Amino acid sequence: MSEFEFKDQLKDKSYAELLEMENVLANKILVNSSVVNPQVSGGKLIGSSLHIPNEDASVYSFHVDNSGNAWWGSTDITTAVAKVLNTGIATFTNVSVTGGTVATSTLSGIIAQANLNIADRGWSQTCVFSVTDADTVSWAAGVFTSADGTAYNIGAGDTGNMVAKTYIYLDIAVSLVAYQITTIGTTAVGVGKCMVATAQNAAVEATYMVLQGQGGLNIDAANIVAGSITANEIAATTITAGKMSVATLSSIVADLGTITAGSITLNALIGTTTVTIAEGRFNYPYTKGTVMYFNNDGYTSGGALTTRNPLRTNLSTDAGNAASYIQSATFSSWTVDSDFNLVCKKAHAWADAFIGLHSTAITIPTTANHIGFYFDGNVLYATNADGANQTKTDISAGLTLTAWNNYRFVFDAGTNIKFYVNDILKATHTTNMPTAGDEPAIHTRLTHDTAAENFFIKHTPTCLIIEL
Repeated sequence: MSEFEFKDQLKDKSYAELLEMENVLANKILVNSSVVNPQVSGGKLIGSSLHIPNEDASVYSFHVDNSGNAWWGSTDITTAVAKVLNTGIATFTNVSVTGGTVATSTLSGIIAQANLNIADRGWSQTCVFSVTDADTVSWAAGVFTSADGTAYNIGAGDTGNMVAKTYIYLDIAVSLVAYQITTIGTTAVGVGKCMVATAQNAAVEATYMVLQGQGGLNIDAANIVAGSITANEIAATTITAGKMSVATLSSIVADLGTITAGSITLNALIGTTTVTIAEGRFNYPYTKGTVMYFNNDGYTSGGALTTRNPLRTNLSTDAGNAASYIQSATFSSWTVDSDFNLVCKKAHAWADAFIGLHSTAITIPTTANHIGFYFDGNVLYATNADGANQTKTDISAGLTLTAWNNYRFVFDAGTNIKFYVNDILKATHTTNMPTAGDEPAIHTRLTHDTAAENFFIKHTPTCLIIEL
């Protein structure tokens, strides 16, 4: 537009139109010749496109086309370093966001570990855990290493005396050098936290489980699948134990060593102790210290007899004042665990007999120190006494006392006595157990009644009292 054309247009303008043009010029809105049919009205610039500073500028330029697409730094939208399309798609080489939110559904790609909270990273640790006692778990010093490489030098510590399940965790807001403990699981997780292990107090030994890295594992039998431990899981098919309890001796299959003339070496049971057995006789073995001793023969009074043969011993009495019994020398004390086992039968329903341990020569077991089985006619009692009081239980039900039965009791000194007949638990006594007094002896006795009586003892298995 020439100067004369511009002036010619001004002469036909009203005062209001001239005032509006003045306002536009005052706000420095300039339109170059590339704007097609531009209109300025009410502070608005209306046209087909916009190019600042001009249509040909490329580096420091801003452009808007007639479709509403905007771009910077290029004359061509396809090569622009920054652009916003009318579809909402934007391209920028570098953006600094100081506020607002981004929908998680739009995020993709890999986030650097350093940009994640420690609770969201992987980790490993080297503190070795161990059991202190039934309610305490401890850990040695070690290093907690986060997935981004950050290492925290953790000091030794423990759970203290636990009364419930305990969670062990790292909380970097509390300490960078010590694990924290809590009994509330949700406290051990969250921003800046990593749960490291769990621990639980128990009756015998505390249990624990370290979740990652080194540290170890200590579990109880309740967490082992029944029947899952076989010979494959036992090193060299060998179990080493200070004490084993089985329902029957046949449950243990063992090589008892070489049997030589007149002796058996029980390496599998009691080290290198040698047991000497007199040929063709029934003897009572017992141990004192590491040596196993035997008594020789039975004792009788009046018209009683003790008859020996290779298969069994027969205790018999007449109708008079007689008693037949076999008794070992005394050994050790009542504070030693014992396992007593005999196969016996009565020849008559009225016979009275006792088999077991005692500290004095007894006829009918009462309050004198003893543990054993008392055959009172047709009634069988499990009985024991501490020198002042007796505990006695009728265990006759389901038994034929004139048949061969296996009689066994297991004495866990200071805890209980379990009485078995034919490998069936018949009674458990926890009161009036002998703890002091005369040393115990193995004792088998038949007493007289109104008629001659007989009591038979098989030689296999023999009565065996072993102190381990």
